[in-house]
Amino acid sequence: MVAIREVKSPTEWIKGKPMDEVLTIKNSDIAKHLALPPVKLHCSMLAEDAIKAAVKDLKAKNVQNGSSEKVAGEAKA
Repeated sequence: MVAIREVKSPTEWIKGKPMDEVLTIKNSDIAKHLALPPVKLHCSMLAEDAIKAAVKDLKAKNVQNGSSEKVAGEAKA
């Protein structure tokens, strides 16, 4: 159950936020938000990396498509 929460919660947490704000989220913010124990801090590091990679990918797709989406979770496929 903890593993599911660690994946889903950061995703829900960033939906609708401006991408510039999303990029400022650090693994320590994620760990605090999820109240992770020290043994699980690597999960927050993975979540931060995944969020940054997703934003980078979305920005690249927006450039390709000529879109100017600036809000996470609202891009059209």
